[in-house]
This record gives sequence, structure tokens and C-alpha cells, in this order.
Amino acid sequence: MKKQIKMSAQNYVQYLLGRQNYTANKLRARLKNKGFPQSDTENAVAWAIENAYINESELMERQVELLAKRGYGKNIIYSKLRNDFFNPELMGGYFSQLCENIDFGPYCYVEVEKRLDKLNLAELDKDQLRKECEKIMRQVVSRGYSPTMVRNCLREYLSDE
Repeated sequence: MKKQIKMSAQNYVQYLLGRQNYTANKLRARLKNKGFPQSDTENAVAWAIENAYINESELMERQVELLAKRGYGKNIIYSKLRNDFFNPELMGGYFSQLCENIDFGPYCYVEVEKRLDKLNLAELDKDQLRKECEKIMRQVVSRGYSPTMVRNCLREYLSDE
């Protein structure tokens, strides 16, 4: 049987952050699950923030860019970040500011294009095309894009055909 070495909360924070980036809230949750006292947890997280081991704005920026490139819209990205325990005060203003710098149009167009390319548009009559477009609209909107953006992408794609 191996002898377990009791790690301090600060050492455990260093261990965790050496493997991946964490938000302060997610780090608190990990420490709490590990059984560290609240005071040790708060001191360790404060130490990590003080020494710039945690930079939530930079982490959020990378996450937003990554999720946008994966084809997620603004609404789904917001939801995923909230699930990752990002600080709610940071989420409000900074998230909106980040999203203003990203043009979601091309990403949305790619999502629409992937689905339309699977169809043989020449064989569809107007009614079938309308039904397929409604189906595609639901699929792409479920990825977090606004209905207006999806509609515009559909129009653009179909006008090119």
C-alpha cells in the first residue's frame, strides 16, 4: 500500500494549474471536493490570482475564439462559459466586448453550407426546399446562432446556387 502524502491547498493548486487552466470558481470547487477547509481554499486561490497563475479574462478570450471556430454561436458559447464557472461579473461586459470582435457570419455560413451540401438541390421542388431550409434553420439555431443570421446565410447560399 502506498503512503499518501498530504498536500497543502497551495501545492494542490500549483499541481492543478500545472496541468490545465482553471477559473477561480472551478479551482475552488476542485479544492472543496478534495476536502480542503474553506480558509485554505480561499488563501490558495487568492495566492494563485496574486501571482498571475489565474487570468480569467485571457482564458475566456481563448475559450470564446476556440468555441467560435468549432461552430458555436454566441448563445451557446455564453452557456458553456457559464458552465465552466467563469466569474459572473466578468461574463457580463467582457463577454459582450469579446463577441463584438468576432464575426460569427462566416462560421454560421459554414454550418449552413455543410448541411445544404448534403442535399441535391436540383431535385427538390419549392415545398421540399422550404422544409429542408426550416430543418437546417432549427439545427443551426440550436448551435447558438441567431435566427436572423441563419436566415441570411441560407439566402446567401441559395442565391449563389
